[in-house]
Amino acid sequence: MLLALVGVRAFSQECDIPLSVVIPEQAETLDATSESQIKNKLRHITTFHGIGGNESVSRFAITTSVDVLNKEILSSTPIKYTYVLNVNLFIVDMLDQKIYSSTSVEVRSVGNSQTKAYVNGIRQLSPSNKEIQAFVETGKKKMLDYYDRNYRYIIKKAKEKAALRNYEEALFYLVSIPECCVGYDASMEELKLVYRQFVNQKCVENLAQAQAAWMSGFTSENAAVASVFLSEIYPDAACYGDAQALVDEIKKHMGKEWDFKLKRWDDGVRIELQRMRYAREIALAFAQNQPKETINFIFR
Repeated sequence: MLLALVGVRAFSQECDIPLSVVIPEQAETLDATSESQIKNKLRHITTFHGIGGNESVSRFAITTSVDVLNKEILSSTPIKYTYVLNVNLFIVDMLDQKIYSSTSVEVRSVGNSQTKAYVNGIRQLSPSNKEIQAFVETGKKKMLDYYDRNYRYIIKKAKEKAALRNYEEALFYLVSIPECCVGYDASMEELKLVYRQFVNQKCVENLAQAQAAWMSGFTSENAAVASVFLSEIYPDAACYGDAQALVDEIKKHMGKEWDFKLKRWDDGVRIELQRMRYAREIALAFAQNQPKETINFIFR
C-alpha cells in the first residue's frame, strides 16, 4: 500500500519539477524574438503535461536541436524557404551532462528566411503528439527518480553549506527538491531551520548597518540609507523588535517625511506559507546570480 501511495504521489499529473528551457549554442543563429518563441513552445509542452517550474533552481532542462532533411528555396517574391525538418527534443541533466529522454518529430515548414522556417517548424510541435507525450513522461519519471534516490545527499549538502553560513546556497538546494518527491517533507523540515538561521544572521547584519547609518547623523539622507538595510529584515527574525525600535526612533526625528515600514506578515495568509515564499525568493535570488549552464550535446 505504501509503495502504491508513493507511486501515485510521484507520478501524478501535476508536479512542479524544476526544469529550465535552454536553447543550445549550436542552434541556428536566432534573434531574441525567435528564441523567445521557441522557449515558449517548449514551456507549453512541459506545462501541458503538468511539469516544469522554478527554472532558476534546476539542474534539468528541456532543449532542442534541428536536423535539415530537405531544403528548397522558392524564387517567389519574397523568397520562400521550405524545409523538411527533424526536430529533436531532449530532457537533460546539465550538471552530469546526461540525456534523460529524447524524441524526434518530422515537420514541414516555410519561412521568409532560414531562421523563420526553423522557428515555424518548432512551433508546429503539438504537446498531444504521442511521441512527445511519451518523451515527457519518460523524462518526468527519470527526474523524479533522481530526486528520490539523491534527496538525502542534497539535504546533506545543504546542511554543509548552512554550517559554513552559506544560507542562500543551502536554501537553493532544498527548494530544488520537488513536492512530489519522497524526500520533500524532509527537505522542508531542514528548510525551516536554515531559513531561521538566515533571517537571524541577516537581521543582525542589516540592523547594525542601519544603526551605523542613522547614528552618523540624524538627516533624511541617513534615514534613507538606514531604510535600505531595514527593508531586508524579515518579520520572524530574532532582532525584529530591535529593528522596530530603530524605525520608531527615526520616525520621531523625521516625522511624516520618512514613511517606512518593516516587512510584515500578510493578513489572512498562513505564516508558514509566507515563510516558504520568502525562503524561495532567497533561493531564487541566489540562483539568478550564478553562471548559467550551457547545452553542448556532448552528452551520454
